[in-house]
Amino acid sequence: MDGDRAVPVGSHGRRFKRPLLLLLVGLPIVLVGSCALIAVIAVSMAPPFEEARDLSSSDLPSLEQKKEVLERYVSFQRSYEELEFEIHSGSRGGLLPSPDPTPLDVRLRAVVPRSEQRRWLRGMPDPRRRPGGGEAHWAEDLGVDLKALRNFRWSIESKPQARFKRIVGIDAQNSVVLYRLCTPCELSEWNDAP
Repeated sequence: MDGDRAVPVGSHGRRFKRPLLLLLVGLPIVLVGSCALIAVIAVSMAPPFEEARDLSSSDLPSLEQKKEVLERYVSFQRSYEELEFEIHSGSRGGLLPSPDPTPLDVRLRAVVPRSEQRRWLRGMPDPRRRPGGGEAHWAEDLGVDLKALRNFRWSIESKPQARFKRIVGIDAQNSVVLYRLCTPCELSEWNDAP
């Protein structure tokens, strides 16, 4: 028994119990920590919560300020002689990013230089004459008499899959432009009438 050592009973079992105990205790701690880290990353990457806003050009004293505010919500820049608008930007945000864009409804009435009338119709279908009234109640909020809509030629761009609609009406004689952009739009809100 010179080279043999006496091994206490149960000592081999202790060698396996410690790693198993560490695994059983450590694994849940690692999983909880990983989930917490993922949640922190998801929250930090989510878009900030956006509150609903209603903006009106009547709250702004100058044409330049009106133009500056409008250009935050539309992808175009134009020249104006007069400008009135109403913008409703809906709320969106939270913990997870949404595939839908932030709801936006832009309505404007502008007197523009005659040389700029065609710019409003770039990328739009050919304008056609439409009777006034119907779905054009939004123009009344901007001080437009519905009877005057008979003088307008309308171009309507609609992408139902994207719930997107853009309407441009131009009274060429008076150089007045009516514009509405809605995204996302409920399809029940829209007919082909302006």
